Amino acid sequence: MPIPRNITVLPPWKALDSIGSKEFHASEVNKEISAGHVLFGAGAEAVASRTGRDDVLFGLRGTVMLLAVVHPTWQGESNPRWPRTRLFKGRDEWAGDETTPGRREHIRWFLFKLRDTLSLRP
Repeated sequence: MPIPRNITVLPPWKALDSIGSKEFHASEVNKEISAGHVLFGAGAEAVASRTGRDDVLFGLRGTVMLLAVVHPTWQGESNPRWPRTRLFKGRDEWAGDETTPGRREHIRWFLFKLRDTLSLRP
């Protein structure tokens, strides 16, 4: 799910624009997710990371919750509480929680384009 070239993700988030960086983040989170975790077995793809934190934004396919922000622990986990994961029903909820008020409109636009790229519908 590529981020369209004409979209700029504003700080503190940055788009993961290479396959290698997407695979790195997805691989790490998959190592940490155990049976019972909210993302266990979910079709999730890393799309952005947060500067200054380890948080990664994932687009989810085939779920009611369209987005997940995951904070990796950088170690294997057996407790399904970890890694910490916050689920969002859509771009508005995520933008309201993850961005400052001045950036919300840009993030909403970004996520609208991302949703179209993923062929997701609300």
